Amino acid sequence: EIEGKPMIEHIIQKLKRSGFSNFIITTHYLNEIINEYFGDGVKWNVNISYIHEDTPLGTGGALTLLPDDITDLPIIITNGDVITDLDYSKFLEFHNKKQFDITMCVKRLENKIDFGVVEVNQDIVEKIVEKPTMSYLINSGVYVVNFDQLSKFERGIEITMPEIIEHCQSYGSIVGSFVLKDYWIDVGQPKDFYKVRVNTNDKNN
Repeated sequence: EIEGKPMIEHIIQKLKRSGFSNFIITTHYLNEIINEYFGDGVKWNVNISYIHEDTPLGTGGALTLLPDDITDLPIIITNGDVITDLDYSKFLEFHNKKQFDITMCVKRLENKIDFGVVEVNQDIVEKIVEKPTMSYLINSGVYVVNFDQLSKFERGIEITMPEIIEHCQSYGSIVGSFVLKDYWIDVGQPKDFYKVRVNTNDKNN
């Protein structure tokens, strides 16, 4: 829980404010507790259904269990341990405007190195950079996927989202990136859990 609510509830409320009302939660560990708490979503005026994995299949594997007739529209996928101020409607709008098959939400992180970095070529020191700041784009754990992309995969296989993306690319699918400039944190580790803050809008819902 964060501020008295499960992380998934915060995610659902943020998505609801962006105009989304239909949710599927994939479960494995503690699925009975999750099902009992969220039910069919009527408490939040949304529709919630569930897909249960008997054995963990990875984020990509869970997607292969979605019903074939659920939609022909793009779907938003988010990890359950990600808290962000991302405007999901703008994310989807970007995906549609660019006509991507898959869009990965990425976050720029900077890592300051507290030592001089030495560049060496064949034992010769070529350059010394004192305490540089390295910049990276990392996977934020949030995606938009055109539903037809999932037809490329066997039902119930164990596969990660990066593997899903790489496989789709091998078939010529266009995978785009959306740079997230808003607050984001992955709270999969206890040390990160205690850093999290939640948008004040959630406190009143």
